[in-house]
Amino acid sequence: MSSEESISCHSILSGSTKLFDEFLDELRKNCSDWENRTIRQLDKVSPNTACDFDILEKKINSNVSKFFKLLFEYKQSLNYFNHICQGYLNLPDLLEIQVNNHEKIPYDMLRIDENTNGATFSMIYRNFQEHYYERYSRDMNKLVSYFGKSSELIKFLRSVSASDIDNLREAVNDRDDTLMNTKATLDLVKLKTFLDKIYNETKTLSNITLDQIIQCFESVLNDDSYINIYDCFQSCLTMLSSIKKIHSSLTDTGLSKRQ
Repeated sequence: MSSEESISCHSILSGSTKLFDEFLDELRKNCSDWENRTIRQLDKVSPNTACDFDILEKKINSNVSKFFKLLFEYKQSLNYFNHICQGYLNLPDLLEIQVNNHEKIPYDMLRIDENTNGATFSMIYRNFQEHYYERYSRDMNKLVSYFGKSSELIKFLRSVSASDIDNLREAVNDRDDTLMNTKATLDLVKLKTFLDKIYNETKTLSNITLDQIIQCFESVLNDDSYINIYDCFQSCLTMLSSIKKIHSSLTDTGLSKRQ
């Protein structure tokens, strides 16, 4: 390496170090009162990748570092967290039960937006992690998330009988239906049976708590036949408009025959 190249590399390295130090100074200044700043303001200086945390963790205040880790986790899984929280809020309506004291934290989580300050966000998110996300298993969080994003599907299956679903399955099998395939009908039958078992389990409860509902979910999920129930949710959710069309067609046909 020539002396000119050596000087050039040294200049680039010195300039990069200076720029990084200026960035750290700006980060410390902007985040010294992170509790009072909004998420919109903090987003502008928030690390964007997990690698950024490894570099910055030893350079900034530990409380600031911990906060940014929480914010990073939240943003990475925002849609999933929202589905989980909406699922918990949907449980009383979808299961037609009353649940004692379970709404506040999920409701607060869904109200977080870019105008929420750091202190409020940190408190709400930590409460959610402690009392919901880390309290219950990964399977339970995933199941509840489907109660959040599949409420229309669950309400439809609650409104129809097992024989209605059997008739729908037979109709699809008897004709080359372009709206729906055989696998989707089998998933629909399994999902209907799964949800009915949950309804039957929760019917026996009184003074219902969230822990009791989760225990009912766990009891039903312990049946190995429901090991792929999440796939059933997903396939039926994707086909919901077709499912409704076929069901409506069968209903109209049945009414016309009776007339």
